[in-house]
Amino acid sequence: MRASSIFAIVALAWSVSGTARAETPEALYEQGWAAMDRKDYPTACALFEKSYEESRATGPLQSLAACYEARGFLLQAVELWKSAIEALPAESESLAEARSAVSRLEARLPSLSVSLAPGSPRDSRVVVDGEVVSSFHNRRVDPVVEHVIRVSADGHRTSEVRVRLSERERRTVVVAPGAQDEKVETGIGPVRGSGIALLVLGGVGLTAAAVTGGLMLSDEATIDDGCPGGSRRDCAPDALDAARRAEDLSPWNVATWVVGVAAVGAGVPMVIVGDGDSNAAPRMGLRAGPGSVSFQMQF
Repeated sequence: MRASSIFAIVALAWSVSGTARAETPEALYEQGWAAMDRKDYPTACALFEKSYEESRATGPLQSLAACYEARGFLLQAVELWKSAIEALPAESESLAEARSAVSRLEARLPSLSVSLAPGSPRDSRVVVDGEVVSSFHNRRVDPVVEHVIRVSADGHRTSEVRVRLSERERRTVVVAPGAQDEKVETGIGPVRGSGIALLVLGGVGLTAAAVTGGLMLSDEATIDDGCPGGSRRDCAPDALDAARRAEDLSPWNVATWVVGVAAVGAGVPMVIVGDGDSNAAPRMGLRAGPGSVSFQMQF
């Protein structure tokens, strides 16, 4: 029983020791190079970075630069090699290697320039890879990265251009904001709205004219039945009442016909033409005669 307990304790201690060793900067560095040999560059870069963070040694830093170069991220590799140059002692044999790497990689870097097209709005705003820029000329960029350029301006749609450069390529991209925003028209401007209001008024007037006209026709029938011979001297009382009502309704009937026809006549061309050229509106005329009202429209 004691022997098995001792064995378990020794095994646990060995496991803890192995785990602790696996997390040391040296172990992480070795694991990083093992991943490099397998061409598992993302894993290798992560291990080198962790080893450098824990040790601040130049070995993991130079290895991290080499790892980024292997992945094609040349710009990051250059920055890491420059950091290594600053950290290395003046007598270090690795200094020449680091300087050579910087020169070699900078020669491979592509450069990108972005300029606004002539005639672009003055308030044009250029954003490259999320960064607002006022000038972007011969900027060194990574060849494996897709760069996104967005241009916006008041009253314009935002345009977007995506570019990916090859090694040593020099490219200038001319950009401009997108097309102007389209104004959303409701189709009912002040003129057309007034025309619709006049049509409603005209409809009310014509309805009133039809109602009063119908009442007058009914009264005329009562008068004809209650007044023998067409003379109102011998009319029945209900016929006389009908005659008085007809006389009272007559001016209202004429007025509602005039208002209805005039309002409809004015509203129709306003709705047709809308808020365009008023000279293109149809011409109308209203004529009132004895017992009639006529409306004329000329297109």
